[in-house]
Amino acid sequence: MKYLTHLLQEDIRSYQYFMKEQEIKNYQKYKCFCGCIVIFFLFLLQLFSYSIHPLFYVIGFFLGYKSVYLNLEMRHRKKRNEVVAAIPLWMNQLYALIEKNTIHNAISNSLSESTPQAIEKDLEIFIQQIEEDPSSKEAYYNFLRRYRVDGFFDIMMKLYEFRNLSKDKLKYEIRNLNGSLQQIETLKRQNQFKNEMFFGDTCTCFILFIPCIYMSVISLMPSLFE
Repeated sequence: MKYLTHLLQEDIRSYQYFMKEQEIKNYQKYKCFCGCIVIFFLFLLQLFSYSIHPLFYVIGFFLGYKSVYLNLEMRHRKKRNEVVAAIPLWMNQLYALIEKNTIHNAISNSLSESTPQAIEKDLEIFIQQIEEDPSSKEAYYNFLRRYRVDGFFDIMMKLYEFRNLSKDKLKYEIRNLNGSLQQIETLKRQNQFKNEMFFGDTCTCFILFIPCIYMSVISLMPSLFE
């Protein structure tokens, strides 16, 4: 029931950061087009003597219609995994810069050629916001917030609180953030494991699917030459 509810609900606002303007504008048209493609495929199967219940046309259209939204979710999940992998690299770079800089300067200097591409644009926006208003808590709050990475929000809120600490106190407090960073590292390893499992399952399904296609083609051969 929860899965069905999830399928029926749609909110593309959280995905618009990677969608092109034309893609957003024609979103509903894309969905209808994909639904019609499934209907057309089922119609072709029926032409080749396959008996298809009308209900399958409804289900097929719905699945094709929803595939566009599910694709957005997959793209967001892929981006999130890239961000999860990039955060520890950026945090280690930031920690090194904090040794000789204030938190504000360390964040500004963390944007370099070695900055992971997955967070580069978000980091540029974040730096621009704190340069305009160094005391902006909202800038720290919103940085990579849309990816909902466990533990990262706590890190950013702590960095905001530590802005005015002396260097000795800052070094001590920064060490206490390692727990949250380890949580992100664990999430990164879990994502890598899930990706490997998904790739293995996909290959297995593809291997098993080949004989099914072969048998379908063989069964269609008599009707094709009648």
